Amino acid sequence: MSYSTSNPPVMLLQSIDGGGARRIWLYTSTDADSTVYAAGYFTNGLELGIQKGDILFYVKTDTPQLYVHVCTVATSDAALAFGSSPATSS
Repeated sequence: MSYSTSNPPVMLLQSIDGGGARRIWLYTSTDADSTVYAAGYFTNGLELGIQKGDILFYVKTDTPQLYVHVCTVATSDAALAFGSSPATSS
């Protein structure tokens, strides 16, 4: 499945004063995590207001699993990308 603008990331938290603090977003889908954090996945990310340094919580709903990403590039929707989730141990 590919990204659909009818299921966009939702902003959960932002700074009250708008001064440099990053935002936190939530996105849910059944897409593979590696697909979601790849450059260009979100075709309207800049329009939504996603910025470099913002945090994205991604819930893969069919597993279910939670991934945490930081926006690493936000120069255009085609380049919008997130760093991969760090490895975790149990």
